Amino acid sequence: MFNRKKGQTSPGGQAASLIGLILLLIVFYIVFLPPSEREALLDGDGDEDDGDDDNGENINETLLSEAVGTLSYLGKDKVEKTIPNIYLSEATNAKEIEKFNPFYIKNSWFDKKSKTLSFNIDNLENTDNFILSFKARTHKGILTIKLNERVIYEYSVNKLDVGPIKLKKDLLKENDNVLEFSVSGIGAKFWKTNEYSIEDTRIFADITDLSRQKSQNIFILTSGEYQNINKAKIRMIPYCSGQESVGVLNIWINNHDIYSSLPVCDDPIVQEIPIDIINIGENNIVFKSDDGSYSVEQVRLTFDLKETKSVTYFFELEQEDYDDITNEDKSAYLKLEFVDDDEPKEAEISVNGHKVMVDQTKPEYSRRIDHWVKAENNYVIIKPKTLLKIVSMDIYLED
Repeated sequence: MFNRKKGQTSPGGQAASLIGLILLLIVFYIVFLPPSEREALLDGDGDEDDGDDDNGENINETLLSEAVGTLSYLGKDKVEKTIPNIYLSEATNAKEIEKFNPFYIKNSWFDKKSKTLSFNIDNLENTDNFILSFKARTHKGILTIKLNERVIYEYSVNKLDVGPIKLKKDLLKENDNVLEFSVSGIGAKFWKTNEYSIEDTRIFADITDLSRQKSQNIFILTSGEYQNINKAKIRMIPYCSGQESVGVLNIWINNHDIYSSLPVCDDPIVQEIPIDIINIGENNIVFKSDDGSYSVEQVRLTFDLKETKSVTYFFELEQEDYDDITNEDKSAYLKLEFVDDDEPKEAEISVNGHKVMVDQTKPEYSRRIDHWVKAENNYVIIKPKTLLKIVSMDIYLED
């Protein structure tokens, strides 16, 4: 009565074909999985646990308990910090360092008058080529000038403008320098007066501005970078107008002298940096030239980093406990407790070479590891893939 048309497939056969196709796809998926992932999928006692249901109430033996702490991760083998180009220049300019009011000196039988002038020098070390100049509107007799009690000028002036008179630097001091002006006596000519009317008295000198010969910068290292420094060096190129016109180039990091030499103009410099002078966070770097002008360019600090630090722990499993696990009377678990900071927590966990990836933000991770443990000696390795703050790691047995 209900005859099926020729060539028409029954509904049951279609369903069976579909199920068979799905099973075939699943088999191919499992075959092409990485070994560790395939084992985790097929291993019924290697299942992950979110930690919500297991509060440790059934733990009957703890095999390992460690406060792991912080494990840093950078994901690179070096860090580079660049410093902007440094311009060091020597600026020397002639400046007036003192100017005095007009004064009058004389010498006669009945009267004698001299004059002392005091002055200071703000920075004697960086001041050179001192010159004294003045005008003598009246000039009779031999004029004597002393600097700090040493005669520096003794002459009969015959013109209005006097000078320049050079003041030797070794006769000068920073404070309380004294110039003394006096005129010679008249001898037997009692009716005469030797006199000078002096004005526009000035002292000039060449002053070198050292502020342009020094430059300060900073670079910053994070905690992870600092903790993993293996070697450090600085590279730069000093450009200058001529080798004969420049002096020693000095470089300090955190007040430690790392370079002090006369560099070859336009040639790269590579200098090792002692890692014990480096600070976590802010670091100061100072460049200074003794003489001449430099343009220090392409300044780069390179920090070679250690390999990402993993931690390894060992634990023992007695033969009796191992037999209980094999007979499914007990189970072994690995549990990690992280700081609850909502940050990504990624790590590679290896138990006796069986690896699994942790990738979560939750503060707890738990995994059954029955097929990963063995009798007697065992090990577990944690290799961070992000910064990890691990409160504790426990491996325990549970009925």
